Amino acid sequence: MTFTDVAVAADCEYIYFYASIKNRENYKTEQVRGMIMTVYNASIYDLPNLPSSWVYKITKTKYYNRMISHLSAVAKSDRHILKYRDLENFVILRQPKTDKIHIKLTVLEMTEKTTTRVKAFETENFTVQMVDKCLPKKPRRH
Repeated sequence: MTFTDVAVAADCEYIYFYASIKNRENYKTEQVRGMIMTVYNASIYDLPNLPSSWVYKITKTKYYNRMISHLSAVAKSDRHILKYRDLENFVILRQPKTDKIHIKLTVLEMTEKTTTRVKAFETENFTVQMVDKCLPKKPRRH
């Protein structure tokens, strides 16, 4: 994905994007119990829709001047699982310049009380939309 329309956020130090999984309505019965996400050319800024009943860790690294962020998150118990509809604008990404953002997400989902399955999503499975305002340097939750 290439983002070229940055005129709205031209005065911001960073450009921010919401990321959502496409076609969330196709996953009516599956429930998300945990996830691992890797984002290239952007950092994971915040997780506004992730409940406080989840445990998560965000790490950031650089590899050949390429920004890489990792997220590991898991629900504390089966009572705190998410539905796929909750994964709309579930992460805010931040980057200092417009570049191609690549996203990989692995989800541990529960389909029934005793059945778990791993599902992988790539960049083309996401919609990424620019946030049209400047955000504080540090998110509220970290």
